[in-house]
Amino acid sequence: MLDGTARNSFIQNNIEEGAEGNALGIFIETSSLQVLNGSQISSIIDGVGNSQGIRINSTGNVLFRGSDQRPNGRFTPSAIFAGLSEKGQGNSGDIIIRANSLNLEDSSQLSSTTKGQGNAGDIFVIVDEKALFENSDILSEVTSIDEVDEGSGGICDVVF
Repeated sequence: MLDGTARNSFIQNNIEEGAEGNALGIFIETSSLQVLNGSQISSIIDGVGNSQGIRINSTGNVLFRGSDQRPNGRFTPSAIFAGLSEKGQGNSGDIIIRANSLNLEDSSQLSSTTKGQGNAGDIFVIVDEKALFENSDILSEVTSIDEVDEGSGGICDVVF
């Protein structure tokens, strides 16, 4: 369980600004997973390189719920983030979740985005029994700060 109540509950595999290389990805095999109160799993490219993305395989339930309000007043959702920052160059990896059941609740997110020079990854969700999406987002998108789009959004595919 990742619980952001005490802050700083993260799993990260990033390429930092000024760095070059490849992020080998985050792979989680578990019987269940809870990501709560603003906790996050992320693979972000701020430098130059490609990410292998984020994969979660669970024989039970995967739950993302809630957000956390930071001292600056911003809300941080419980989420998976994969993508490129505005300074990043490369390709974001895919987000793949395979679980018996999946709950996305209370402002949680699965997000693959590109703000830099490269492509956002795909999002694949495969659920055997039950999926619940309540006040949450699944998105793959291209966003631009200076109106220069330099990449493509990915596919969002949910199967249950």
